Amino acid sequence: MWKEGDWGIKHGAQLRRPAPVWKEEFVSLIGQTLGQYQIVEFIGAGGMASVYKAYQSSLDRHVAIKVLPAQHALTPGYKERFIQEARAVAQLSHPNILPIYDFGLEGDLSYFVMKYVPDHTLADLMGQPLDLIRVSHIVGQLAGALDHAHAKGIVHRDVKPSNMLLEGDWLLLTDFGLAKITEASTVITSTGHIFGTPAYVSPEQAEGLPLDHRTDIYSLGIVMYEMVVGRVPFEGSTAMRIINKHIHELPPPPSTLRPDLPAVVEQVMLKAIAKKPEDRYFRALDLTIALREAVESASRPKHRIDKPAMPALRPEEIPAQPPVARAVPPLEAKAVAAASPPKQGRPFSYFGLSLLVVILLLSLIGGAFFFFTPGEGADESALAAATSGSPTPAAVSPTSTPTHLATATPVSPTASPMPTATLPAATALPTATSPAAAPTSLSAPSISGTLAIPVKVGPEFKVFLTGFDGAGINGPAPVSLGNARQPMFRRDGQAIVVNGTETGALRGIFVTDSQGGGPQPLNDRGEAFWPVWSPDGTQLSFVDLDKGRTVFRQNSQLAKSEADYTQVQINNVNLTANNLVWSDDNRLIFQGCADWLGQSGECGIWAADAATLEPVRLTSNGGLPTDARNGLLTYMLAEDGDWEIYLIWLNSGESLKLTDNTSQDGLAALAPDGQSVAYVSDESGSWAVWTITLSDKQKQKWFEFDPQRATIDVNNWSEERMSWTH
Repeated sequence: MWKEGDWGIKHGAQLRRPAPVWKEEFVSLIGQTLGQYQIVEFIGAGGMASVYKAYQSSLDRHVAIKVLPAQHALTPGYKERFIQEARAVAQLSHPNILPIYDFGLEGDLSYFVMKYVPDHTLADLMGQPLDLIRVSHIVGQLAGALDHAHAKGIVHRDVKPSNMLLEGDWLLLTDFGLAKITEASTVITSTGHIFGTPAYVSPEQAEGLPLDHRTDIYSLGIVMYEMVVGRVPFEGSTAMRIINKHIHELPPPPSTLRPDLPAVVEQVMLKAIAKKPEDRYFRALDLTIALREAVESASRPKHRIDKPAMPALRPEEIPAQPPVARAVPPLEAKAVAAASPPKQGRPFSYFGLSLLVVILLLSLIGGAFFFFTPGEGADESALAAATSGSPTPAAVSPTSTPTHLATATPVSPTASPMPTATLPAATALPTATSPAAAPTSLSAPSISGTLAIPVKVGPEFKVFLTGFDGAGINGPAPVSLGNARQPMFRRDGQAIVVNGTETGALRGIFVTDSQGGGPQPLNDRGEAFWPVWSPDGTQLSFVDLDKGRTVFRQNSQLAKSEADYTQVQINNVNLTANNLVWSDDNRLIFQGCADWLGQSGECGIWAADAATLEPVRLTSNGGLPTDARNGLLTYMLAEDGDWEIYLIWLNSGESLKLTDNTSQDGLAALAPDGQSVAYVSDESGSWAVWTITLSDKQKQKWFEFDPQRATIDVNNWSEERMSWTH
């Protein structure tokens, strides 16, 4: 091992380590055989292993072998831990993760066999600022790899440039799980051993605290900082001095080291390396979206107007949109339907899998799980009598004028009816026929109906079913759906579909009737996110995180085998997406990047006709779709540390910002008649349900959440939604 004073700085950029004292032990392996691999060349030594080039005669190829020090074999339980972690890491399959071919134990040596990459690492590019677009591309690739691992419950713990192999401009992240396997330290503190590399270690890692996936977000943020300004934020002559800075000191503002750095990019960088894990981006995907939007907004004019307050629009000033006969590409997008796939095989994929599998408790109510249930001691009269006061009206002005973004052709649903056997059959709805983009005159809407609201109760995800009096949450007879997320009412209001959390008693997609009837499984995929109904209620679509965020479609009955699913493809490329919604004019709307073009540079909200799958980009920002009906789309966008709500008229692409507060405003759901939007906000100082009418922009606060009954977890809003039925 190295002594604490052996660490040094090279060119003020990053720590470079001397060769370990056991290097000679590994050099002596040249010419020997480990398993079926003949070692032919010593490549180098790192903090926890040495790497060789080896020849595998059975497949006539060269491989890389990473050999761990023999001293680890003396640690009790090491071999069992090595096998367990090696098998887990070997299950990772992502274009930006170096694949593991094999692993083994031979005597006191343990080793991994990996793809041989003869080129360089990202560390070779460090020492000078990189172009921001290139930084965005690199971060996107690394984020996809990390999110994929985090979704499998694997935390890297040692994210740094020397673990990022380069094949041209393609990155391969390596050494997943190595720190956990070895239980050896590359940093030594007075409190004991911790994992990581001083220049990139997170504060919680430096203090030896319990870790989750957000430690990798921090380390990725440090790598991003180094790429942008040419040096790491914290430097020192010893490891102890550096890790002390990670814990106690604020990083130098990047703009002081790169004066031409846009402020929006600096904000993203500093959030990624916040001291507290809860202040960072929750997912690497969120960091990618924020960085890409910041870089794009700094390099070209925005396609929307953000903060300047504008005069209130009178109903007659909102432009009515004539029916559109054919799709018209958005101003910023290509004619993507006819685009040819790239000639070279591997597309950029910045999204990949995301999302750490959250460990939840079973329902707190005596083992009750995943069903609508009245509260203890409840009766119908008590439920009917429960209210939380009168709504509070407040005038509101729109904060941006409509901005032209895109147009698309509405089409009729094409699915053939196949109703679920024991649920109410879907009520036939009129086919949408070119709805007006914005009404020219609206009477004051009557606010009524039922909301399905996602909340947290302790560690458990729940969906509450309530009217606008809040009785379903705050009254004596609360109605909740346990271990459930991402609710969506069927358009006839007779059924609701949810994503059952994997740690709940029921996993996958489930459906109940709107009155809380027993749940029925529709599939058992544990990572099936954002389930949505087709307009006629006979089909479902969802995003499978375990399949790289691929979008699938199935009939609205139990899927028993893979043959019951259809992968959604564009240009023969699997559609990968987030935050899926399905409009009543049969368009799949989602947040994603144009992977079907062979690269992931064109990101934003897209709409694709569900029959022809011809995509049109609606926005170029990191907005997340939440609901679509009556020719309208709501989405929410995190800006300057808070969520705001936007509205798009799908026929014309006109966009309007509905909220502009320092508060958090999100989970927007359109009224069944399309005349109002319900949302959750802490504008009044407490979490509450609000509505805003689209004709006069009047806001009303309806009820506050009882914090003893339910909490709003804004950190999970990027994965949630609310639904509204009549």
